Amino acid sequence: LPLVTKILKDPVAPEGTETGAQVPAKAVNHFLKDPEMDESTGQLRSLPFLTDPAMIREGGRFPQLNMNEESLGELLLGFFELWGREEFGGGEDGDGQTVYVYDASRELNDLGVLVMRCPLTGKNVNPFTTLVWRSIHSEFARAASLLQQGCSLEELCQPAEGLPPGCGHRGGGLGAEITAALGFARPGEEASQPTGSE
Repeated sequence: LPLVTKILKDPVAPEGTETGAQVPAKAVNHFLKDPEMDESTGQLRSLPFLTDPAMIREGGRFPQLNMNEESLGELLLGFFELWGREEFGGGEDGDGQTVYVYDASRELNDLGVLVMRCPLTGKNVNPFTTLVWRSIHSEFARAASLLQQGCSLEELCQPAEGLPPGCGHRGGGLGAEITAALGFARPGEEASQPTGSE
C-alpha cells in the first residue's frame, strides 16, 4: 500500500517535520490547523488525503500497484512471520515497539507491548496490557510456525493447548465459539457440523 505521506492532498513540511519542530511529525493532524469538527455547525473538516483510487494510482503514488505475485497463503504467512518475531514480543521488561503507520517507521517503547499509531491522529489504536499483547503475540508466533510446517487453515484455527508463562488461562471464549461454529475439532475429537437450527 502507498504510504500516507504519498496520498496527502496538500504537501507537508519537508522531511515530515513541522516548521521549527525538533522531532519529525508522525501524524497528519500535526500539520492541520483547523479542528476536526466545527463545534458550532457540526461540520467535519474535509479529509486531508486522497480517496479516489484513480488519483492514488496517478503520479507514482503507488509504484508497487499490481506488482504483488504472492498468493493469499504467502501473504498470511508473511503477516504472522513479521508480527510473530521475538522483537515484537514485548513483556514485563518494557521492551515494546511503536509502529508509525504514517511513514512506516518504528521505535522502541517502554510499555512492553506493540503500539500502532494512527496515521491521522497519532493515537494508539490498540491499547493492550502486557498480558494481552503477549497472548496475541504468542498466537502470531504459533501461527507462523504452523504455516511453515505446511498446516492447513483448519489446523491453524485450532485452539492452542497452552499459553506462555504469565499469560493466564486458555480455553473457552470467543475463539472457542468461532471454532465450534466452523465445525473444527481438536485433534482426536470428532468435528461437529453447524446446523441451521442454532
